[in-house]
Formats: sequence, structure tokens, C-alpha cells
Amino acid sequence: MLMLLFHAGQNRYAIDCDYVIEVIPKVTLKEIPHSPPNILGLLNYGGQPLPVVDLVQMIENRPVNSSMHSRIIVIQCRHLKVDVQSFALAVEKVTETAEMDHDRFYKTGLEVVDLPFLDGLYTDEKQTIQFIDIVVLAEYLKPSFKP
Repeated sequence: MLMLLFHAGQNRYAIDCDYVIEVIPKVTLKEIPHSPPNILGLLNYGGQPLPVVDLVQMIENRPVNSSMHSRIIVIQCRHLKVDVQSFALAVEKVTETAEMDHDRFYKTGLEVVDLPFLDGLYTDEKQTIQFIDIVVLAEYLKPSFKP
């Protein structure tokens, strides 16, 4: 399966490219008053407003860096049975895509209850990468997107 690899702080993460529509530079967003800290605002994506979720804020409890390396990943879940159809993720250092066998992401037995979308770990002699389950993330974010 093709995975998109990126950072949140010093840690590397992977998401399934089947859900990725586009990776764009960080742009100015429409701020939403009184929104939760993990919602950065709305992205005008081809005339469609998409909520942008600060994945770094969710995982590390700090805002995504405003650097040249920060990116927005546009996600689409239309073919899934989830209420949240499209959204975007603000992350740091999108590095590459890689063919990775999902079965090589091992369950550790440790579950982060507040972050149920964090899934198994892939490790080799050079790196450790954690898989983010987009379906679980979309369901987790559903309360944040209600009008």
C-alpha cells in the first residue's frame, strides 16, 4: 500500500495515500471564532470550505510550526461510511511516499485512549513510523465539525 510519510515534531507518521487528494503549502485560512484549538480554520479548496485540523496540536499538544516545511494534506473519505467526507490536516515535513505493507505496522498493546486513530508501529534498523487510521480519525473528528 502506498503511504504518505510526514512528521509531527520529531516523530514520523504514515497515512494511506488512498485518502490523500493533494498536499499543499500552508496557506492563509478563514479563522473560525471559538473553535477548538485543533481546528485551524477553513481552507477554500476549489470553492469548497474544508476544515483544517492541526494534527500536531492533537498529537503533541502544541501548534504546528509555521515554517516552510509545514504542509496541508487534503483528505477525502467519500467512499467510506463516515459522516466527515472531506477535511485537511496541517502537519510538519511531508517527506515522501513509500510502498509499505500494512501488516508490518505492529500493534504495541499500548492504546492512547485520547488518540484512538494512532495505530500500529513500523520499525526497522533506521526508523520508527506510526500509522494513522484516517477512518478512525474522521469519526473522532466528527463532533468538531458539527454546525
